[in-house]
Amino acid sequence: MQFVSADILDLPFKRNQFDYCFFCFVLEHFHDPVKILRQVSNVVKSEGSIRAIECDLGAAVFSPYTEDIQAVTSGAIKYHAHCGGIPNMGSCLESVMKNAKLRDIKSEKIHINTQDPVNGMHAFKVLEEILIPVYKGMKEQMINAKYIKKEKYYRGMGQLEFF
Repeated sequence: MQFVSADILDLPFKRNQFDYCFFCFVLEHFHDPVKILRQVSNVVKSEGSIRAIECDLGAAVFSPYTEDIQAVTSGAIKYHAHCGGIPNMGSCLESVMKNAKLRDIKSEKIHINTQDPVNGMHAFKVLEEILIPVYKGMKEQMINAKYIKKEKYYRGMGQLEFF
């Protein structure tokens, strides 16, 4: 296996070179994910496949859902959008793939709900391993852009980490 670092909009590969392409939390960072999917589909064989996993920052359900947790989530969504990303990409991924003219689209939504007795433990793992690090990584930017007050951020994060 060889790893290559490249501009996703100017891939250095031949057409139909790959059997498979996998994205995980990539498309949500671009304002035009259809363009990216079209570019990638050029290097994937026609009988190949493209798989994408994306997040919807606003779809997670926490219980109890406090005003401070809401402020952290809202601040992250606003900052993500401010940077040109699509914070609800997980919810619109299927339509984005259709707009990119991809075929045989299969979509599965995984809901992050800490109240769900079946998938609740999965929700806590996603919270711990994905959402909390994302929110921590945006801390200074959310506060500096005034999307959240510093005190609310720390209270909300403390409540999220308590789960």
